[in-house]
Amino acid sequence: MHDLGPVLTAANAKLDLINRLERETNELLQTPMENLMTCLECRQATLKSIIEADNRLRELCAGSDELIAAVDLTCDFESLPIDLKPLLELSLSARASINRIMKTEPEIAARLQRERASILKKIENLNTSTIATANKYYRSFNTALGREAAAENNKTI
Repeated sequence: MHDLGPVLTAANAKLDLINRLERETNELLQTPMENLMTCLECRQATLKSIIEADNRLRELCAGSDELIAAVDLTCDFESLPIDLKPLLELSLSARASINRIMKTEPEIAARLQRERASILKKIENLNTSTIATANKYYRSFNTALGREAAAENNKTI
């Protein structure tokens, strides 16, 4: 028999963090461009918290192959002792959330690529606008005037 109270509490805490990560991941698909960096930073902090929670859970399971197998979902579900079923259910819920997060990752990458392409297009449009063209003409004109003035100063009589 195992003292499952602390183990279940740690597994629940980890599941809560994974669910928060899933919400933050989904927010990345819809948040305005200005808020993307803040969302990414929050998501990174949650990832660190998940790692810490997982380490804590593994410390509590240390020494019990059955507990570790239930957390890692490597156990035989049929022969698992009844008292470990709640731990198995938490582990299954965590795995399901992680799978949904992983399926969302390509959508996030595609969104970031679209945002990047949009920004590059705006920069191109700015560089080809009439003001940009006028500035280029102005700079080349001033450069040419500067060369003529320098040539005038170097004349010998």
